[in-house]
Amino acid sequence: MTLAESLAGRPVSARGPELAIVAGPSDASGRDVFWLSGELDLATAPALASSLDRVASGRTEVVLHLGGLEFCDVIGLTALETAQRRLADRGCALRLRDAGTLDLLRRFSHLQF
Repeated sequence: MTLAESLAGRPVSARGPELAIVAGPSDASGRDVFWLSGELDLATAPALASSLDRVASGRTEVVLHLGGLEFCDVIGLTALETAQRRLADRGCALRLRDAGTLDLLRRFSHLQF
């Protein structure tokens, strides 16, 4: 059983009123996928950072599904970019999936999808 299967449907971090990170089923390649929903901004970026630090421990890759995001401002984008760099420094790749309109912003940032 993968970590995502054991945590399926349970929040990885304490669910606040605006952001949740929930472990979901593994993708077709067997990678654990974590689903982000709510708002990613100044108020919630620290929760994202601490949650990603916890789930990345001992992993070489983390897949973050962004399809449930309702709002993401420049602080949220910066938090994702910072997380990618921080995890990469620890040997863990952060992969972003289903970014929707955030894909347009990829051109203006260093985010890797």
